[in-house]
Amino acid sequence: MDNDGYFASSSMGMWTHFLDPYYKDPELRLCPTASKLAEPVGGLYPYGSTHRAWGKFDASYAQYGLEGLYGSYGMNGHVSNDRPADEDPYGRDLLNNWRKADVRGGYQVPLFLDCIWLGGAPEPLDEPPTFEGFFQPTPLGVNMQGFCIDRHQGGINGLFLDSSTRKVGLKELWRLKWHKGFEVSADPPSWPDWMKEFKDYD
Repeated sequence: MDNDGYFASSSMGMWTHFLDPYYKDPELRLCPTASKLAEPVGGLYPYGSTHRAWGKFDASYAQYGLEGLYGSYGMNGHVSNDRPADEDPYGRDLLNNWRKADVRGGYQVPLFLDCIWLGGAPEPLDEPPTFEGFFQPTPLGVNMQGFCIDRHQGGINGLFLDSSTRKVGLKELWRLKWHKGFEVSADPPSWPDWMKEFKDYD
């Protein structure tokens, strides 16, 4: 097993590079229902949307190794082998990270999902989008709103730590074990009108 079974460090934004030797074809980063690139292409933050991919990153991102990248899936930012002594740019508690795939309950730990960005780090108190397709970046980066998109009839597709794949209901996003300290039994947020008819997971 590569890397002694551990995930790479700081993997959320760099997973495309870590996995490139394995998938080769960049089109594999695209969901068939979100294969068109963000408009306008390039720009400072080329976020995707419900039915558009994020990217392409322009030449200003070359220093980060992101130039030319695009996709419509994002990684769970809490899946990373960063050490507690490392400095997290978003101020997160790195002790809560998932560092290996071989964990109990891996079927509830999301790894990759449909997303409007390369990844995000949801927290239990994150609010859902005010309306479908709305996204507001926060000082902590991309949160639950980046994944809460109605791309597949009330849900998104997800890959979990146990290698299983399935559709995830949008309200179910608040019931997944994003990190070790994520309180899955917390009171759900107040659902906006566009989400009220979706399946509940309380």
